[in-house]
Amino acid sequence: DEDDDDDSDDEVVELNALSLAISLCDSLRNNAFVDAWEGMGARNRWKQAVCKPGGSLDQFGAHLKVFESKLVQSAMVPKYAAVRPSFLAAAGGIRDEAHARLCVQVVAGHVNPILFKSEQQRRLCAGPFAPK
Repeated sequence: DEDDDDDSDDEVVELNALSLAISLCDSLRNNAFVDAWEGMGARNRWKQAVCKPGGSLDQFGAHLKVFESKLVQSAMVPKYAAVRPSFLAAAGGIRDEAHARLCVQVVAGHVNPILFKSEQQRRLCAGPFAPK
C-alpha cells in the first residue's frame, strides 16, 4: 500500500505485535530510556533479539518485559504504577498475537506523550490506549 504517509485519523494501521514493539522502540526519544539504553547500541541489540526467527510468544513477552523495564523509571506517567502488575502478569503469559499487541499498546499508552518523536507515532503505537 503506497499511501501510508497520509495523516488521516480514521485509518488505523494494524501492525503485528513484533512490528508494534519495534515501532515503539524507534518512536521514543533517547531520554525516554534509562541511561544504559539512551545509546542506540543497546536498543539495537534488543531489536535483534526480539526479531530472532522462530521466537515464541513467551519469548516475546520476556523481551517486552525487558523493554518495559528500561522505561519504567524514566518515561511512564504516574498512573502506570497501578497498571504495571497486570502488565507484568499479562506479558508473562501471552496467549496469542492479539494479546501480544495489547501488551505493547499498554506500555505505549502509558509512556509520557512528550517522549514520542511525533503524535502520529504515539497514536500508532498506543492504539486504543492513546487519549484522543
